[in-house]
Amino acid sequence: MVLRRNLMPRMRGYRGPGRGRRPVGRIAAFVFVVIAAPLVADYVNGWMKAEGDCRVVRVIDGDTLAMTCAKAPQKRLRLAAIDTPELRGDCWQERLLAVRAGLSLRWRLYLAGGIEIALSGETGRYGRALGRVLVDGAPVADRLIDAGLARPYLRGDISWCQKLKGAAA
Repeated sequence: MVLRRNLMPRMRGYRGPGRGRRPVGRIAAFVFVVIAAPLVADYVNGWMKAEGDCRVVRVIDGDTLAMTCAKAPQKRLRLAAIDTPELRGDCWQERLLAVRAGLSLRWRLYLAGGIEIALSGETGRYGRALGRVLVDGAPVADRLIDAGLARPYLRGDISWCQKLKGAAA
């Protein structure tokens, strides 16, 4: 019986198929989906689907959008009469819900057949324009409230963390 050796020299550091590979491709795909895809979607959505003088350029968070209007430079629009969790919230549950609210708003705008922006002419306390965004004729704020990702805005209401911890107890 003759034993044959592998005639191919071993490559340094090669451990065979499927072993020792680093998941660089998976990490790159994840980073693209989480970071780049929403930005591309915002750009495409804002410049192709908007109607009227104002266009949505990107979603900042669950209740704030960046927009451009024909008569004004880029400015921020805050959805009137709703409050969404903040990305810089006090607890991790609020931050997670804030990410979900932003992604939900972005997704609704991306899938929209038509987007209308109705500015109220007022500004909020941070200088953002106040207004409503209608997606296919329905207010997007109502859809966020129905999904549990926003609540009607009440001055002096309890924080999101207190509400979330109260609901869990």
